[in-house]
Amino acid sequence: RYPGIRTDLIKNTVAAAIREAIVRNVTENDNHERLFSFLQAFFPALETSDDAFERLLVFEVKMLRFLGYGPNTDTCAVCGAGGDLRFDVENATSLCPSHAEGADVASDTVRKDFKRMLAYDIEKRVPLSFSGNDIRYYSRTLDGWYERFLGYTSKSKTVLYTLLRGVAR
Repeated sequence: RYPGIRTDLIKNTVAAAIREAIVRNVTENDNHERLFSFLQAFFPALETSDDAFERLLVFEVKMLRFLGYGPNTDTCAVCGAGGDLRFDVENATSLCPSHAEGADVASDTVRKDFKRMLAYDIEKRVPLSFSGNDIRYYSRTLDGWYERFLGYTSKSKTVLYTLLRGVAR
């Protein structure tokens, strides 16, 4: 199954990172049917994709949401206000101006991009069109969230970063 993944080193490593994240983080109490349904759409999209790393970002952010760790992109985590929000990257949450004081907040583009990833319909297979710098930033941010919230570091992503450095030369 999925010869386009098996024969492509980058896509195969992305698939390995996904398998590793599932094995290490999904418990017997999680909604396996929902995850399986998502994966049934995800792997065909990865196979035909020209942007495997964007697909991995979408998977990772949706997986964090599936596991109950956000990110919260819609309302202030303190008071529930919507509208004018800042994004606290360290805590993966939005804050209103009243509660953002002292927090290390990112631009609103970061919050909106994570919101786009959460809303992304994997079956439409439309690229998110992130720049290389955006992909690196979001990937490292997600790595930090997985480490902070789940105590998990992906070995497959370490391999993927090494492969991508070799491709960029």
